[in-house]
Amino acid sequence: KERLQKTDAVDSRKIARSLRNNELTAIHVPCRETLEIRTLLRSRDALVRDLARMKQRVKAFLYYYGIDYPEEFQHSGTHWSRAFMNWLRNGIHMDTEEGSAGLSLLLDSVESQRRLLLEATRKLRALSRSDRYATDYGLLRSVPGIGMITALVFLAELEDIRRFANSDRLAGYIGLIPTSHSTGEKDNKGEMTFRGQMQLRSKLIECAWFAAR
Repeated sequence: KERLQKTDAVDSRKIARSLRNNELTAIHVPCRETLEIRTLLRSRDALVRDLARMKQRVKAFLYYYGIDYPEEFQHSGTHWSRAFMNWLRNGIHMDTEEGSAGLSLLLDSVESQRRLLLEATRKLRALSRSDRYATDYGLLRSVPGIGMITALVFLAELEDIRRFANSDRLAGYIGLIPTSHSTGEKDNKGEMTFRGQMQLRSKLIECAWFAAR
């Protein structure tokens, strides 16, 4: 009946009944300072994605006009260095002023994103040396594969690791567990669950691959 005739009054009675029976578990609410640190970290992630898109647009521009890389920039590892940016600025000559202006705008966007990303990284580096995070940050950095950004994401997203009763609870929160469809004697394990803390999970997976290499 409660499922077929769902109203606010019915929901309120169910919540009150569960509260009276001590069946409700309180959630963890992070403090305002932690939320603001998360905002800085997620803003930096957004800048990284935006910068990658801008770089792809510049390369698409070169591909569209059939502009080949010079010999010294054939390897992708040499791209986006200071010399590479200087070649993009001064070594490419378009036929019209409009074409040159279009390329210049793309390059301005790349350099602007790089400046913003550098500023965000500097602020995070200063945060890692603060009294609040210095000790725990140093411990996390001692783990093979974990770098500055992942360590800070770990500290900001979890805030207090003692709120997890065991490692299984922590893995469930992050999402590092498989899906499961079991009944009777059948125990079927599937792909990784879609639930979890996406920012932290993706970074820990990257760190695991880095440590494995």
